[in-house]
Amino acid sequence: MKSLKFAALLLVTMLVATPLMAAEKDTIVFGVHPFKSPKKLVKMFKPVADHVGAALGKEVRLVVSQSYEELEQMYKNGQVDFGYMGPALYAKVGEDLNLQPLARIKVKGKGTFQGVVVVKENSPIKSLADLKSKSFAFGDPASTLSHYVPHAMMMQQGVMLPDLEKYAFVGSHDNVAINVLNGNFTAGGLKPGVAKNYLDKGLRVLAQSEPVPEHIFVASPKLDAKTYNGIKVAIFNASEPLKSIKKSIDGVENAQYADYAELKKLMSEVDNTDPAKTK
Repeated sequence: MKSLKFAALLLVTMLVATPLMAAEKDTIVFGVHPFKSPKKLVKMFKPVADHVGAALGKEVRLVVSQSYEELEQMYKNGQVDFGYMGPALYAKVGEDLNLQPLARIKVKGKGTFQGVVVVKENSPIKSLADLKSKSFAFGDPASTLSHYVPHAMMMQQGVMLPDLEKYAFVGSHDNVAINVLNGNFTAGGLKPGVAKNYLDKGLRVLAQSEPVPEHIFVASPKLDAKTYNGIKVAIFNASEPLKSIKKSIDGVENAQYADYAELKKLMSEVDNTDPAKTK
């Protein structure tokens, strides 16, 4: 019953986040892509929303999109004023939508992170090349570490999607880990933080990617300069609220779209050379 009430509340929140609402002076809409369940994301990002709202003296309405594509559309429609975005999504749409970078998160002093490919602990697989004729679990088609990065890692080792027995997009990073752990897929791609939670349950890291730029806070180009600067200052002074997103976040740094150019190139190579069927 509680989950139903939460879903209903989230739906109402999303429905009222119209372009008119986003344009109101006293209300700022903060959008987040669905890389975890809505309930978890609200818990993670509400402290940041409250902090920014207090700094601006305005209401900040937190909105969790139902998909990566929906968040992109919400920016196009002017329904979001600022938000938290995965690297792949920002690399894909940041330039076209003229999204303005606010701050990139730093974890243990670094504004980059790496993806991993996992297999079961007792798996005979020793390298990515061994995945030919095996199965692979991806997360979301638009995800950096659960799709594009592991996909590119396999391509670099000569393993293309047609070489696999099967592959599928299973949703969240946790879903990737669980599917591999349960034997539904030979291997899967996800972020190290999630993989770590399953290492003592029977998973093993097979390979790790090169660093890619971290998640980023961005602003709509329609946001006025005063509000943009206010949000930016608030995020740079949000050391404790940011830890609600991830405990290991120890700050933020300035960023620019050019930082994501190599990731965009990688994504283009994946999409053009070895396109995935998402349905």
